[in-house]
Amino acid sequence: VGVAAAKAISFAADKPLVGVNHMEGHIFANFLSHPDLEPPFLALVVSGGHTQLVQINGYNSFKLMGQTRDDAAGEAFDKIARVMGYPYPGGPQIDKLAKEGDPDAIAFPKALHEKHNFEFSFSGLKSAVLNYLHTQEQRGQSYNAADVAASFQKTVVETLVEKTMDAAAYCGARKIAVAGGVSANSGLAAAMSAACADKGYAFYRPEPILCTDNGAMIGCRAYYMALDGRFADLTLNAKPALPITSD
Repeated sequence: VGVAAAKAISFAADKPLVGVNHMEGHIFANFLSHPDLEPPFLALVVSGGHTQLVQINGYNSFKLMGQTRDDAAGEAFDKIARVMGYPYPGGPQIDKLAKEGDPDAIAFPKALHEKHNFEFSFSGLKSAVLNYLHTQEQRGQSYNAADVAASFQKTVVETLVEKTMDAAAYCGARKIAVAGGVSANSGLAAAMSAACADKGYAFYRPEPILCTDNGAMIGCRAYYMALDGRFADLTLNAKPALPITSD
């Protein structure tokens, strides 16, 4: 619907049309919050449907280093929250609950944690948490929801931070940016900020209102595409699995 409306306006107003990759839009939200930020830098994109590590070599030049093989981090947050009886979106609910729990109460597994493996997998972690909850239920035993949330969030955050630090060292990045809805998570922000400070990296994160889907980030990405003459024609269609573009 959005693409159809944009094409109609473009045709009626005789204005150029720009087709924006949604994930690239999330990354460019950082330019709105941090006017001093310039490429090159490394971006961790974490949203409901995507978890990606992307080298931003220029305003229109990107390299995908790795992404999730199955569930994205945001999907895992939403699924666990739903099973625990919390409303959608689940990320803010888990983040809030985790502040009251013990992150070391329950040991949950990490996947693909080999050095220089920049891909992600959260389906095993999601299954481990669900199995824990179902086992407690079948045994007629209660569980501490805050401890479950804290332990789950700790595992996700450690995975994201460890892989980002490894990728930064591998590609020589000195600036790290996070983007996407999950970048609003306070646990991730605190852990990534601390890790960057320890390594001497500059850390960037959009304002919370710009972390979730918004038109401003799409407009920012479109601006740099327009400067480079990257326009679309009226055959443009929405592509749910559109890859990060690369030069």
